[in-house]
Amino acid sequence: MRTTIRVDDDLLRQAADELGTDSSAETVRAALEQVVTTRRRRDAMAGLDLISDSLAEPDALDGAWR
Repeated sequence: MRTTIRVDDDLLRQAADELGTDSSAETVRAALEQVVTTRRRRDAMAGLDLISDSLAEPDALDGAWR
């Protein structure tokens, strides 16, 4: 999908430097991918916290080694 947006040139240049991209399109794509990846990791970590919390219960592993 082709979209026209106004982007702060300095911010775009800083993002390109950080991401190691060469073009505006690459920079925007890499930044969007990073946002999505960060969100997925956050969600996965939240799921691990739930598991960790449930394993902290005193009887959580009763019968696990039977």
